[in-house]
Amino acid sequence: MQTVQYEVTLKELNGTVVKKFTGERTQVQPGESQVLKAAARLSVLHFWSWGYGYLYDVETVLKVNNAVVDAVTTTTGFRKTAFKDGMIYLNDRVIMVHGYAQRTSNEWPAIGMSVPAWMSDYSNGLMVESNGNLVRWMHITPWKQDIESCDRVGLMQAMPAGDAEKDVEGSRWQQRISVMRDAIIYNRNNPSIIFYESGNESISEAHMLEMKAIRDQYDAHGGRAIGSREMLDSKVAEYGGEMLYTNKSAHIPMWATEYSRDEG
Repeated sequence: MQTVQYEVTLKELNGTVVKKFTGERTQVQPGESQVLKAAARLSVLHFWSWGYGYLYDVETVLKVNNAVVDAVTTTTGFRKTAFKDGMIYLNDRVIMVHGYAQRTSNEWPAIGMSVPAWMSDYSNGLMVESNGNLVRWMHITPWKQDIESCDRVGLMQAMPAGDAEKDVEGSRWQQRISVMRDAIIYNRNNPSIIFYESGNESISEAHMLEMKAIRDQYDAHGGRAIGSREMLDSKVAEYGGEMLYTNKSAHIPMWATEYSRDEG
């Protein structure tokens, strides 16, 4: 039998400890599985917001018989969201989304997609400086560097998984389910992600239920709405996005996903 314990340390990015707390000591028998938890009430936190990418390091430690056997540091932020009465709330304030529907490649001339992190911060920061508060990445999940950059500059994101510009069936749909699951698991600690986009075109209510179940399973408390472009009359989707026009709703939020579209 082993005695195990879960320990959490919340730090400022400069290393200053904000809070340290531990879960209960748990006895684990050989071959047995246990879920370890730790929780504490915090105060005087800086909330992540638009243009205010305040982040913390959360160090989680697993101890066995008082010896550290595993430690992980996760950089994340804290914010509050709500999606109701046709409106989007960020930290208890209604926010009207406006920004850019950017190709996920987000490349620069000459150097393409292989850009250093500072350049991602520069380009994503330009969106914020131009009064944009949301970037809707197109069709597929962006790379981790852009996601973390949006965390730092305070730019909300709509994160797609995989898309076919239409609903699909069979193995193609199962692939999209798997991609959404993996994308959520990989990016659920990034506070700038506010929306999960299930498709660049409407999907069936049954498929939307499947997507919602994945969100509920892997990110139940992340404060994110899951929906799709179109889906304006859906009873399942948590937001809808018309391509060209601004719509109003008394139910789920709706926003123009590609307003003022220019094909060049």
